[in-house]
Amino acid sequence: MRYIGQQLSPIAPYFKGGQPFEAPDNEVPAATVIGLGTRVEKLYGFGLQLQVSNLLDNAYFQGGSTRFPYPQQGRWYLCTLSYQFLK
Repeated sequence: MRYIGQQLSPIAPYFKGGQPFEAPDNEVPAATVIGLGTRVEKLYGFGLQLQVSNLLDNAYFQGGSTRFPYPQQGRWYLCTLSYQFLK
């Protein structure tokens, strides 16, 4: 589990809908992102790893010194199968 605190993320001047837009006091809200995974090894030489990131599919942004807050990736899965050739 990872907690990302509220961040000040000023939006630099750019054009939105043909009009100049700037938000120097823009804030990105806090977010909690949960990951879950498991790994099983030694199954007749095979190993299996399953991982889910952003389990709750939270929509959150990364702010900071960028021109605008960047949306972050939603839920994603990873499955890895391995085999040990030599003992």
